[in-house]
Amino acid sequence: MIVVLAAAALVALGAWWAYASGSILYSGDAQAHLSISRSLVDSRTHSFQIGNVWLPVLHLICAPFAENDFLWRSGLAGTLPVAACFLVAIAFFYAAAREIYGSVLPAAITVVCFALNPNLLYLAATPMTEVVFFAGAAVQLWALLRFRRTQRFGYVLLAGAGSIWCSLTRYDGWFLIPFVALAFFLFSRRGGWKPALLFAALASIAPLYWFAHNWWVSGDALSFYRGPYSAKAIYERGLRAGQRRDPGDHHLLVAIEYYLTAGRWVIGWPLLLIGAAGIVAAVTKRKSAAILFLVLTPCFYVLAMYSSGNPIHVPSLWPFSYYNTRYAIALLPLCAFGAGALVLALPKRAANFAWVLPLVAVLPWIAHPSHEQWICWKEAEHNSVSRRFWTAEVAQFFERNYRQGEGILYADEKVPAVFARANISLGETISPGDGILWMVNNYHPEVLRMCKWAVVLEMPTRDPLAVPMNRASGKEKAYEPVLEVHTKYDPVVRVYRRR
Repeated sequence: MIVVLAAAALVALGAWWAYASGSILYSGDAQAHLSISRSLVDSRTHSFQIGNVWLPVLHLICAPFAENDFLWRSGLAGTLPVAACFLVAIAFFYAAAREIYGSVLPAAITVVCFALNPNLLYLAATPMTEVVFFAGAAVQLWALLRFRRTQRFGYVLLAGAGSIWCSLTRYDGWFLIPFVALAFFLFSRRGGWKPALLFAALASIAPLYWFAHNWWVSGDALSFYRGPYSAKAIYERGLRAGQRRDPGDHHLLVAIEYYLTAGRWVIGWPLLLIGAAGIVAAVTKRKSAAILFLVLTPCFYVLAMYSSGNPIHVPSLWPFSYYNTRYAIALLPLCAFGAGALVLALPKRAANFAWVLPLVAVLPWIAHPSHEQWICWKEAEHNSVSRRFWTAEVAQFFERNYRQGEGILYADEKVPAVFARANISLGETISPGDGILWMVNNYHPEVLRMCKWAVVLEMPTRDPLAVPMNRASGKEKAYEPVLEVHTKYDPVVRVYRRR
């Protein structure tokens, strides 16, 4: 309880800072996640569009809070459930560290090194999936370690529940399933394959459900992997348009270099070094079960960079930009558990000074006490400048010109930020989540004039509404452009009005 209460005070402080600075929804993905959550409780058709490429857990846990207008507009509808997941992660990582290391001190060092990272605290204040995933991973790890000692099948069920949570939050969870099943097989002293089979059966529910969901929504069970909005398809479209291949694409050593460089930015080089030393200590002390579990997610990201078009960009390496740096946060629990293992390797007299380890771990943030040094915040702030500008411009236009009941057509998931700012209900809009109603309006907006307005990002590969609206404002003259917003990085944003 002391650990959880201290973590609650810490995450509350981080959430207050993010709210006061207005940066909860700086990330375009955070804005889009919260828009999906809002659409579950506020839409014209009330369709159950919980996601396609993005998995549904985050959208579902934010939806009850997103129904409140203030929480939706401020972003706190995403902060509250994600901060709760942070507390779950802290509690179960602490319990797992006590289970494997056998005492309070290394467990406390583990969670302090984990919790004091400012990039993690920022992510814990935003509707992003990393912290939500950590909650399920911590439950899985603790249940696995408890099963090894007690051999109780109840912990297999708990690990299965944690796996379902992870696998419906991030695809990293799918990667963990066969390895955790193998661990249950190896840890079982009686029953042999039964615990592993039970876990595998439970954990497989999530991927099988997502195959079925994608088939039902799009007609392709693998649309999350190869559909038009998948990371793979986006990357391939960029290549066809002349974009250079990412450095880690089918270059494993380069992918590792980029991932570790992102790790240096996200968790700091002192904790990386402490974690590396602690991993050696864990192997030496035969306390490596948690380390082996936690190294899997970083391996998943390196393989994704190598094979699937999921790049990470950092400002110190080409192309000298910010993109997906938060993926390196997966190194944080691994290095934190390494710090805990390092305590076991210290002589008894030196163990009294183990609290120096968390202080060393946060040295980069003490030396440069500015949020400009928090790369996850910096990426969100840097990449959202254009989006925040056009969001404000379009929202001001609708505040002056929109009348209730006129209707707005849109497709891009970042557009609802306009409606939140302009105090327009999503029930006034038609979007891809509205199914058939969206399809007929998208394909023939010049014929079926249900909406007086449309908001379009003039990039057909990103916004499926761009082509039909250009047609409707050309030959048929059903719509006319009444506002254009030009930005440096985003496509032109146009607002159309029905004639």
